[in-house]
Amino acid sequence: MEPAIDPAIIDTLPRPLTPVQDALVKARDKTGHIPYKYQLDIALALEASRDVLCVAGTGSGKSLAFVLILFMYPEWILWIVSPLNFIEDQMAKDYSDMGFLATSVNASTLTPKLLKDIKVGKYNIIIASPEAFHDSNKLRPALISKELAGRRHIIAIDEAHCVKTWGETGFRKVYERIGDMRVFMPDPEHSPICAATATCSGPVKNAITRCLHMREGYQYINLGNWRPQPFEQLPQAVVFVETYLPGYWIAYELRKYFGLAGNIALEGIAVYHSLLGDLTKRHIESLFRCGKLRILISTEALTMGANFPDIQLVLTLLAPQTLEAWVQHAGRGARSSNILCLCIMIVTKSIVETAVKACKDANVPVDPILAALKAEGHEEEEEDILT
Repeated sequence: MEPAIDPAIIDTLPRPLTPVQDALVKARDKTGHIPYKYQLDIALALEASRDVLCVAGTGSGKSLAFVLILFMYPEWILWIVSPLNFIEDQMAKDYSDMGFLATSVNASTLTPKLLKDIKVGKYNIIIASPEAFHDSNKLRPALISKELAGRRHIIAIDEAHCVKTWGETGFRKVYERIGDMRVFMPDPEHSPICAATATCSGPVKNAITRCLHMREGYQYINLGNWRPQPFEQLPQAVVFVETYLPGYWIAYELRKYFGLAGNIALEGIAVYHSLLGDLTKRHIESLFRCGKLRILISTEALTMGANFPDIQLVLTLLAPQTLEAWVQHAGRGARSSNILCLCIMIVTKSIVETAVKACKDANVPVDPILAALKAEGHEEEEEDILT
């Protein structure tokens, strides 16, 4: 991608710098990378109060595109809508490392003091779920705070395809209404919306522009979403399965997907279980510990005292028998102090339905979204998730 300024001249620009040049230099100094031209185009569109829809692949720099404008106008406030707490917390950390006053608002961070600090303007980047922005007990009062009335506001929608895939399907209906956030801003006319996604088919694009009430003349930037990633650069992951047979099938499909063959296939993706010989187990553990093995598919055998420092993704296929077992799975991740791990349990609707019934029988509150899920054709569903 084209840089916004020639790297050969960025340190020899005549002084004083223009506001744009100053922002590019500051961004380079804070991130170690010169912003791309498309990122600057987004910043300039937001400066002109134009809405923006950006389609770009994972890892192309959409996160910097959101905040480049703040290097020019640090007094502006950026409200970012994000679908997952894990992403919110990571973005808040990344933006804080860039020197911004950033915070995430979710169940693990929400306190009365944090809401008060947001309302009085302590932060210039606030990241939360669409539900939090619409909740009168959470962030909605901050959107209409008198203390923030004199400042410019920007709304950024990360993973904007969720408007279609989650909002219109009923999974998280509030996604259909996140465009309403603008009406709560002190100056809606000068409060642009920037939506970014790596997934934008025609129907998804139409849903985004409609639900976000994108204004005529919005800027559409489409970089495509294809981005090659060498297999050896994938974050290390563990996939937990109930028995080893599905594990070998998953390994076969993943090797085929990544185009791996020979020793690279065997040493890049492996299956680990209790029936393996000790020498084979030690070999797999060694490959995983040194980083050559990127995806390890395992039964419960791996939870017995295993310590691998760099696991960033843990997937559990179907619900384990006990909560303690899942905690053991999750505990394999992020054993180094400087990384985070995303832990996901992949379940069928029938499993959710059983859990909801157990919670109701025990008078435990259940999320309405989960309570509304109904299993249809349990046997077919179980087959679908494995094939």
